[in-house]
Amino acid sequence: MDLRHRDQLGHAGTFAGAIASGLKNMLTRCWAVLFLGLSVSSAAAQEKPLPKVVLIGDSIRIGYAPLVAKRLAGRAIIVSAEPNGEDSGNVLKHLDEWAIKERPDVVHINAGLHDLKLTGTRYQVPLVEYEKNLKTILERIRSGTKAKIIFATSTPILDGLHAQRKAGFDRFEADVQKYNNAAVAVMNQAGVPINDLHRLVEDGGKEHLMLGDGTHYTQTGYEILAAAVTDSILRALAERP
Repeated sequence: MDLRHRDQLGHAGTFAGAIASGLKNMLTRCWAVLFLGLSVSSAAAQEKPLPKVVLIGDSIRIGYAPLVAKRLAGRAIIVSAEPNGEDSGNVLKHLDEWAIKERPDVVHINAGLHDLKLTGTRYQVPLVEYEKNLKTILERIRSGTKAKIIFATSTPILDGLHAQRKAGFDRFEADVQKYNNAAVAVMNQAGVPINDLHRLVEDGGKEHLMLGDGTHYTQTGYEILAAAVTDSILRALAERP
């Protein structure tokens, strides 16, 4: 074999080696990109959606709901229906719309201050009916969802200030306590944890936390309520499997 022929073979071998090396590098890069893509997809698949929490209640709930949503931003989705929940019968009437269809992980619920509204000698929802409504609400939530339920006690009434509203009905703190006691008994029997907002306000100094209507709250009052609601929700979420 002459020298020129050997040089040609040498150049061909070098060229083939370069091609092989390039293909190897290209395959390595492709596998790296593929592995990275699979890793990202796997991580996205493993990332769980945020838990959903439904808040149900009257105007007190409407006051603290945005503050709860702010405190749980990035940790839970808060669903709080725009309408006032009013009494337990109204909650029961709208339960599918406000809670069950949402398939929540947690339901934080209150009803009571509208039930105990007194017109003359007639309560808006008599105590026996109130207890029955609460039991049915629990049954409906449990049969329609897998949500953990939290019941919040009704907050205090300042009788004198409330009477000055001349709203066409009365509310009395003695009735708040009577309805709360009945609700707590229902919840204890059903194994539902209590978020005792009534005691929270009493211990915090209701005269300083409540507005002049004897029912609603200052910004500080709503912040305190929101903190307690948030804590109860986080405890419930921590108990999920």
